[in-house]
This record gives sequence, structure tokens and C-alpha cells, in this order.
Amino acid sequence: MYNSFQTIEDFIKEVYGFNFIKEPMDPKVAKIRELKKAYDTIMRINQGQRKPLPNGFVKYVYPLLEVSVQWAGLKKEDKRSREFLEKCKQRVKTPSNFYGTIFEIDMASRCSLSNWQIDFVEDHIKEGKQIDFVFYKVSKQDNVAGVECSSNRYTQSSLTIEKTNRKISEKAKKFKQEYIEKLGISLDERLLIIDITTDDYAPPKILKDLDRECRAKCIISSWCKSNLRKG
Repeated sequence: MYNSFQTIEDFIKEVYGFNFIKEPMDPKVAKIRELKKAYDTIMRINQGQRKPLPNGFVKYVYPLLEVSVQWAGLKKEDKRSREFLEKCKQRVKTPSNFYGTIFEIDMASRCSLSNWQIDFVEDHIKEGKQIDFVFYKVSKQDNVAGVECSSNRYTQSSLTIEKTNRKISEKAKKFKQEYIEKLGISLDERLLIIDITTDDYAPPKILKDLDRECRAKCIISSWCKSNLRKG
């Protein structure tokens, strides 16, 4: 448990430049609502020693642990990862949606750990709608995929098929030809990844609707790809 907290501590220190699991709480932590909730939860765990984990651990701490583990894995790699890590830092420091950005960095990190080259689109496009990143499965000449991430992790109570479809349609607009042309990169695949993880990591209620509508697979995969290619 405490090794996990140290992994999170290393991630926060690397990205934000301040200690996380220290008392008194750093004022910079308090300004970031999601980090403050995670900090308070970790402090309760530390003070409670062997008492059962509070519910807040899964909701507030685990998302940070997910991305922190990927981050720790990347730091063990060679110099090839350094530029990627710097790009991640820039994105996490100025998020419009904290958990959405954390999810995006988690996905990009997993790609990088799979030995795919990652380029953040800001390197190519300075204005207009942008997908999150591009990855090259083999080389810049082969199997190039554009990726857009979206997290609905904390909207489970109101999540419906209709809202999910609207989110997909909204995000798919970033793959319109007028925006992709600005990349100057030909995409072999266009991937939209929607996170519908629940607060407690239980199966989302929406799954039964997905099954009934026969969309359990196509809403996340086939539907996205076919419609993105049309748009």
C-alpha cells in the first residue's frame, strides 16, 4: 500500500513540482480539487493504519495510481521517453478536465510502453479542433493512428446510450477532413476511446442497455471507426 503511495508521490512531484504525501498539505495541492480529495484520502489511510480502506481510495486515489504506474514504467526506459514525458507534464499542468487528462495520459503512456511512437497533435496544429495524439505502430510510414480520448468516469448516474452516442458524435468531429489535413499526416486508423469506468470499478449500469441495443461492441469500436471514416 505504502509503495503505491510513493509511486503517486513520485508522479505528482515530477509533474507539479511539489511533495504530495506530506503534512501540512502544500497550498498548491489544495487548489486542485481532485488532488486534494486524493490527499485527504491518503492521509486518512495513513492515520488509520490497518483499518479498512475508505471508499475514497477507489474513487480518488486509484485513478492517480493507474497513471502513476505507467509513468514509473516510462521513466525506466531510455532517452526516447524523455520528450514524451515532458509533453505529458505540459498537458497535466493545464487540464480543462483533470480526470479526462489523466485518462488521456494513461492511454498515451500505455501506447508508449508498447513501443509505439507517440506524437501530441499540438506539435502540428496550433489552432482549431485537435485530436489528442497520433501513434505510429511500426514507423512513420506504416500503420499510423489518430487517437481521441474521452472520460465519463464520474457521470455514471446520468450516463445513457443517447448521451454516450452524443459524446461520440461530438468527439468524432475532430476527425473531420478539414482538421486532419492540418496534421500533414495520413491516418490509417482513427480511434475514439470512451472511458465509462464507474467510481467503484463495478460493471457500468449502461452495459445492460448496450447489450439490449446490440451495441456492446460497436458503440466503442466498430461504430466509431465506420462513422469516423465517413466524417
